[in-house]
Amino acid sequence: MSWNRMLGHDRLIKGFQAVWTNQRLGQAYLFIGPRGVGKFTFARELARAILCEKSGPGLEACEQCRSCILAGAGTHPDLLMAAKPEDKNELVIAVIRDLCEQLVRKPALGTRKVAIVDDAGEMNEEAANCFLKTLEEPAPGSILILIGGPSADRQLRTIQSRCQIIHFAGLSESNVRQVISSRKEPEYSVDELSIALAAGSPGLAIEFAEPHFRELRQQLVADLLKPRSDAFAWAEQWLKSLENFSKDTAGQRVTSRMLIRVLIELARLAWHWHLGDRAGNAEISGPVSQFAQRFSYAQLDQLLFRLQKTDEQIDRMLQMNYAIESMAMDIVPVG
Repeated sequence: MSWNRMLGHDRLIKGFQAVWTNQRLGQAYLFIGPRGVGKFTFARELARAILCEKSGPGLEACEQCRSCILAGAGTHPDLLMAAKPEDKNELVIAVIRDLCEQLVRKPALGTRKVAIVDDAGEMNEEAANCFLKTLEEPAPGSILILIGGPSADRQLRTIQSRCQIIHFAGLSESNVRQVISSRKEPEYSVDELSIALAAGSPGLAIEFAEPHFRELRQQLVADLLKPRSDAFAWAEQWLKSLENFSKDTAGQRVTSRMLIRVLIELARLAWHWHLGDRAGNAEISGPVSQFAQRFSYAQLDQLLFRLQKTDEQIDRMLQMNYAIESMAMDIVPVG
């Protein structure tokens, strides 16, 4: 992949090209922004361009040299990766310690090493403190890229202060469609409502359109919009659906936050509907208008606040049952 296929982040590309040309590339970066907008993909392409044997002032991978081929295959000895283990809810010290030990070794092919830390916001306290030592005394020629969440709040302030924070924004809907169409998967189609709900995130649009999740979201929204709803029954159905959808707690938290994101975007679009900004596509306007007719403008303000608060509670690992039931008591309308 070269920069011309990295859609929607031209400003960031030009920024990195400028600091590269002026020989002012930093030693540590923290990428933050919405999930699924390409932070990790951008980091991989940046690393590949930095390690390229022929990268000139344009900071662009030639895609032909040994370094580019190895980096593209994920086997470059100077491109290091760390992420949360699949069976863990957090990024543990063993993973970070191994990364730090590899960083202090001399580069194998050139003069630089690049380390990409995915799920950086999930580092536990031990892992964060271990990584902090590397940030304080980075090995010569090493460049660290941390992939965070929507904000830098999950990082220790001492880590934030030692990184240049790079803000990623959502893509335009046309760019989202381009990114999705350029992928060989998923095999299922991504509907317009999923794209609208994803708010500029191709990754989320694909996840929202996954058949099982689409069915889950449609059922919960339909139950919420019934003429007379039972808040406790709605919360119970939500939690039961999570158990059927994912057997582990970490997966249930991720799914629950995705569902909340669906409701947040529906509420936001309905809020604009009240202001006269009506979606033209029937696939979008139908659910949005139902939402808007069910909740007043003032209620949508309160709904958005409550949904965002619940999302934060789940993100902070508070008891999910309590968070969902408490949210339901506030937002489920009673006819």
